[in-house]
This record gives sequence, structure tokens and C-alpha cells, in this order.
Amino acid sequence: MNRKRILYPPVVSYFDPRKLRRARERLKLQKKEVERATDIPAQTIYGIEAGLAPPSAYHLHLLVKLYGLDALEVAEILKINLATPLELKMFRAACAREGKTPAQVIADFVRVYPEVVKGSHA
Repeated sequence: MNRKRILYPPVVSYFDPRKLRRARERLKLQKKEVERATDIPAQTIYGIEAGLAPPSAYHLHLLVKLYGLDALEVAEILKINLATPLELKMFRAACAREGKTPAQVIADFVRVYPEVVKGSHA
């Protein structure tokens, strides 16, 4: 039986299923391996990655944790435009040069920025 693959448009406009799939593929994980690690059924993972349904917050949390995604990658998956692609690329490169993850740099910024602002208003 010859089946044609049906491509569905994404169900929601705030979620990019292709980026989540690429994150899994970058780690060379099969859907069954993700199922074993997260208890998310492989069929559900297929539906999420095919754009048939967005992940629940809990499933997204499990996948982000398993895939080791940083805050910027999650923002991209959720289509939150924090900066231009070039700015994000430059930010990631700067983080790598400093030997820090984007999450570490953002955490450092959140701790330091209030003091910087307070000092500029003195």
C-alpha cells in the first residue's frame, strides 16, 4: 500500500514544531527513545513535531530538559522574538567565547542589571 505523507499546517501560530524536531534529531534520538526517557507516547511526539497539536506545558518542560535547550532556544520554539537572528547568533558566539551558556549570561545580567540601573539614577 502506497501512502502519501500528509503535511498539515501548524495548529498554532506561537509554536514552531520543526525547531523542536531538529533539537531531537541533533541529539540523534528516536521518538521511542524520547518516549522511554519522558513517558510521552511516541505518537504524541509525532503529533507535536508534525504540527498537529502544540505540546502541553508539562510535555514541553520534559522535552526542553531532555534536549538540554536553553532559554533562547525555547523562545525560538515558542516564536518569541527576543532579537533578530543575527543578534542571537552574535550573542551565542559571545557566550561561547566567554565559556558560558546563554542561560548563565542571562542569569548574570538579571542579578547585575538592577544595581547598574540603581547606580545610574544616583
